[in-house]
This record gives sequence, C-alpha cells and structure tokens, in this order.
Amino acid sequence: MSLLKKIVLTAGVGFTALCMAGAWAIHKEHVDETTMSQKVFIGDDCFIIPAGYGAGLGGRVGNSEMALMMLRMVYPSLAPFREDGARKSSGYINPYENSGLVDVALQYKELNNVSDEEMFRRQTAYGYLKHDDIRPDGWDVYELNTGTLYVKDNNGHKTTIDCLSPMGSSLGYCTHIMPLWEKDEGKKFYDYALNITFSRKYIPQLVELEGAVRQKVQSWHRCSIPKVVFFPTVKSSPT
Repeated sequence: MSLLKKIVLTAGVGFTALCMAGAWAIHKEHVDETTMSQKVFIGDDCFIIPAGYGAGLGGRVGNSEMALMMLRMVYPSLAPFREDGARKSSGYINPYENSGLVDVALQYKELNNVSDEEMFRRQTAYGYLKHDDIRPDGWDVYELNTGTLYVKDNNGHKTTIDCLSPMGSSLGYCTHIMPLWEKDEGKKFYDYALNITFSRKYIPQLVELEGAVRQKVQSWHRCSIPKVVFFPTVKSSPT
C-alpha cells in the first residue's frame, strides 16, 4: 500500500472515530438530561430537580449574587414538558396555549422579585389606558405599550398579571411573580420567587395553578447551605 493511501486511510479512520465519539457524547448528554436528577445550589438552599424539568441556569448559582433556574412543566399534571412531543403536534405553534406549557423561573434576589403592588407601580409608571368596562371575573384591564396588565384587588391586596401578545392573541402568554415561601407573602421584595409563565386561559385558575407549582418546587427543597463566595458546581445523580 502506498504511503498516500496509508495517510488517507488513517485520516478516514480517525475522522470516523471522532464522529462516533461526538455522537456518543451527544447521546450521553441527552440521556443525562432525561435520566439524571440535578442537585442545584441556589441562594442559601439546595434543590434536587428531577430529570426532565431543568431547562438551564442563569446568573451566578450561589448566595452571593442574583441567580435563577429555569424549569418547564405541563399544567395540570405538572409533568416535565416534552418539546419533541409538542413539535409533532399543533401545540408547538403556541405550547402555552395548546400544550399546557408552564415555564417556571426559580429566582434568587433577581431585580423583579417584587410584590404585585410594586410590579403594578413599575409597569404603570410610564402611562397606561384602563378599560372602563367591568369584567365579570373581577379583573381590571390596563393597556400598556408593552402589553396588557390584568389586576384584581382582594381585600386591599393586588394581584398583577402581565400578558404579552407579540404576534397576536393566539401566540400570547402571561407571567406572574410570587414568593416561593408563604412566609414572604406581604413583603415588598422576596429573596426567593417563582416567575411563572402560562397561557392567558389559565388566569381564572391562577390560584390553583400557582399553588400546585409552588408545592411542586417546595417538594424539591432539601437543605440549606453556608455562605459562599465562589461559583458552586451543579451535580447530577441517577434518579
């Protein structure tokens, strides 16, 4: 065999092995994402996030800075959201509306970890148009440049939902921020908050939806951790 043929053959084998190794790594990463739980240190606490729920980390994961972890689930079952399944159906056009997708950001000391009253103040600071008609469900509607606010007063306490429809109402979604822990209800700012994104159709079921999500995330809380000044790691373990 000539030297040139040997070089070409060796390069071909090496390239094939590299492709196989890359494919194995991608497969292994995919398997880990769906079969391994994550032990996440965020703020002063650690959470065991079951397989399939975690959608990514942002900021610093520790108790010295702001941090968040993205979670995806389906309402009302609260099972992990499967994007592949949504893609195969019409639900992927707007998974919030058609597939029951609920995005949950577990946030620590983020700038928008604020009460409904404070969120209303911030959102309406630059002008708004309030609808005069009285809705039968008790929600007041405020039109903003950035979207629509749904606001309801319950014994002097505001509930403020921020809804966006960037490509028409059929592609819209709503968000609401609430404290992770019941003991923080009534505070202006929260250390831990749940920033929940959902379909507009769930507004009448907001109390039930948020209660279920809060209970789910609280069930993953495992321990408190000491003050740290470095960037902790995220560990994975079999479920």
